[in-house]
Parts: sequence; C-alpha cells; structure tokens
Amino acid sequence: MNLIPTQISAFQKSGLKGLLTLTEKTFEGIGGLVELNWQVLKTHNAENMNAARRALEANSMQEFFSIPTRLVQPSTAKSVAYGRQVKEIVLHTQAELSGVARAHLKERSQDLKKQFDQIAVRARTTLGSAGGPVKSVVDATANACDSMQSAAMQVMETADNQLDAALKSAIRAADSADSAQSA
Repeated sequence: MNLIPTQISAFQKSGLKGLLTLTEKTFEGIGGLVELNWQVLKTHNAENMNAARRALEANSMQEFFSIPTRLVQPSTAKSVAYGRQVKEIVLHTQAELSGVARAHLKERSQDLKKQFDQIAVRARTTLGSAGGPVKSVVDATANACDSMQSAAMQVMETADNQLDAALKSAIRAADSADSAQSA
C-alpha cells in the first residue's frame, strides 16, 4: 500500500516542477520586456536631451518651433518598431509557455493512464471476476481524463489564436497610423 503515497508524491513533484518551469519562462518574457522598456527609456531620454540642447541653441523662433516637428516622424516609426518588438517577445514567451504546458500535460496524461492501468490490474487480481465493474469504472475515468486533456488542448489553441489575432490587429493599426502619419 505504500506505492500509492509514493505515486501521489511523484505526481506532486512533477506538478511543482512544471509550475516552476512555467514561472521561469514567464519571468524570462517579463525580463525581455523590462530590457526593451529600459532601452526605450534611455533612448527617449537622450533624444529629449538633444532636443532641449537644440532648442537652447536655436537662433530664431522658426528654428525653435521646427524642433518638435522634426521629432514627430521618427517617434511614430519608433512606436511601430517598439510594438513589433513587444509582439516578438510576447509571441516567443507564449510559444515557450505553450510548449512547456503541452509537454507537462502529455507527461501527466501518460502517468495517469499508467496509474489507471495499475489500478485495473490490482482490481482484477484482488477481486477476480468481480473486478469487471472496477475495470469499467477505471476505463470510464481514463476516458474522462482523455476528454479533459483534449478540452484543455483546445482551450490552449484558442487562447494562442486569440492572442495572435489581437497582436496582428494591433500591428495593423500601428502600420496604418504610421502610413497616415507619413502621408
């Protein structure tokens, strides 16, 4: 009977390992976004300092007022580039998280099937011919688990598709804003 607590412990350890891996991948994605934002902040600060310097060095009002106008076009292009970089980081992180989740789900499913098979074998051995109903219950439970796994995979695929569509829509909007700004 000591086998069951050992199996539960192994299942819990595997779940914790999967959670830690997902957390690690999430933090890697957040780290990428932080690095990108830090770079944007440094670049933006340097550009503002240059603009302030040019404003102080302006010899005429026309030159002074032309400084913000010259900053608008590059700013729009940089916003679009920033959006694309964010999209790349998010898609990369999403792909890694999906891969880890799918691998963990597949591993857990295989382990669960093994457990159900072992329970069915024990039931037949212990109960003899009366083990038939137990096997039916075990088989029904295994089928229910397979159905839940399929549903979870569909939910993950739907979430992937919706995120991808939202990101593509945001990029199209940024591109159209950039095109309108250029015209």
